[in-house]
Amino acid sequence: MKITALLLFALLLSACASTTRVDVSWTDPDHQGSIDDVLVVGISREEAIRHLYEQQFSLALRKHGIHASPSREPLPANKNAAISKLEKTLAGGQYRYLLITHLISVDKTQVHHPARTTLAPGFAAGGMYGYYGRSYQYVYQPAYSSEQVDVKLETSLYEVSNEKLLWSAKSVTMDPASDSETIESVIAALIEDMNKSGLLPKQKK
Repeated sequence: MKITALLLFALLLSACASTTRVDVSWTDPDHQGSIDDVLVVGISREEAIRHLYEQQFSLALRKHGIHASPSREPLPANKNAAISKLEKTLAGGQYRYLLITHLISVDKTQVHHPARTTLAPGFAAGGMYGYYGRSYQYVYQPAYSSEQVDVKLETSLYEVSNEKLLWSAKSVTMDPASDSETIESVIAALIEDMNKSGLLPKQKK
């Protein structure tokens, strides 16, 4: 499997569609109400990937009625970014919440697929000679191994005023596909969990 620059943000290239699940999430039980005015930060050495992630996550939050902004404008480069620059950005009072996503790990596992024999459609029909002819309709599939890639990210939401952690989730993306598809899959899973956790405004029916 050819590793793309997306590996720097914990995303890999694959022929399969991206599937993301949230393995573990936690929400501050004392927090009430939905969030607003969020600064979205993606930790990545690859600025193009960071920009795409932050932009798409901000758009997803806006669709739920939340004012959200990518950090690329106030923080042009977050590689080895000084904390003082982030502090200065948040000190202005424009943002009430800080959402940060970073890579935990990229795990590769060899998956064994055993050999199997299947029947072609229409096999079960009568007679000795018919059975003899249809025996050629067995399809044999030899055993093989494939590599499964699991990309694990952690996303945390903080309240800026008191630096309190309000929500955190660990997501796993299996066999990531293209950059845009993988990012879309990750964000969709996180947005769903945030919604279940009561962090997003209730949608009008």
